[in-house]
Amino acid sequence: MECLTSCRRMLSTRLTGNSTGIILLVAGALAVSGLWRYGFIVVYRSNCPRVTNATTHCEHRNHLNDSALDLCLNQTLAQSGKEKLWFHVSGDSRTRQIFLGVSVALSRIWSTAESISHVDPLCESARRDHCHMNVSIPGHRFSLSERWYPSVENERMQLELEALLALPDARLPDILIANSGAWLVHTCFRSKINDTHCAEKYRSMMSAVLPLLRRLAERTKVVWMPQNRMKRDWGPQKTDHGNDLLQHFNRYVYEELQDSKVVYWKAYNRIYDCFADTEDGIHVGPKSMPWMVNILLEYVCTDRFDNSFQCCY
Repeated sequence: MECLTSCRRMLSTRLTGNSTGIILLVAGALAVSGLWRYGFIVVYRSNCPRVTNATTHCEHRNHLNDSALDLCLNQTLAQSGKEKLWFHVSGDSRTRQIFLGVSVALSRIWSTAESISHVDPLCESARRDHCHMNVSIPGHRFSLSERWYPSVENERMQLELEALLALPDARLPDILIANSGAWLVHTCFRSKINDTHCAEKYRSMMSAVLPLLRRLAERTKVVWMPQNRMKRDWGPQKTDHGNDLLQHFNRYVYEELQDSKVVYWKAYNRIYDCFADTEDGIHVGPKSMPWMVNILLEYVCTDRFDNSFQCCY
């Protein structure tokens, strides 16, 4: 709390022009389905006092301010020789949150732009948030896409990865972020599948997906996003019980990807647990999201993925 108090004090002086700290203001939006809110003030560097674990809430050297990120993304685009940089996510509603968070962040950086979202016209779901989505930012060569594959059970993620691998390098996404797990746990509870068989089912399904992620990571940036702990019951699924299975899933994927170029996003759960700001017990909250988004944008921009987040609250 001392660090947080110091950060707030520094922010106050920064706004009056008396501090050397760097801040990033991300004005947000409200995506109604799922109550995903973005509206944050994030302090990236400051003179916060050090705490016993030799880290501070404010000192995260990887984060860039608006102008630096704008310059970096445009330089990355120029060096790539591609018409557009492509940010792609595939998975459940937590990856969709990342998709929406990046859209908001980029619209803020290019403040005269407005993100335009397109829902897959072939989607038969009555819920917009259970459809594939694409976002374009007119006037800027950056596109985003989201594929609603909440479970690998139906093989759709596998088919998508195979389709991506068939593309030439110049047409691959510049970053792919994927996850899976929570929906299978939910299915197991509803179908009364015991934990042992549910874990076996997950390993069997992922054994077809992980080799494809490995191959794709040899050609572009791939990030696996682990499952965060749930803070409430989900239908018949009890929180503690479900979390045990999710942690088993996370350990399995982590071990399987150890010798690959796929980035296992360890900092994702650290950030989620540190801020503990989930609004519905399942999804990422408004304090956590900007940290996650900036880690990803900087990875696209600088080829450096920062998994070093430490909480000092």
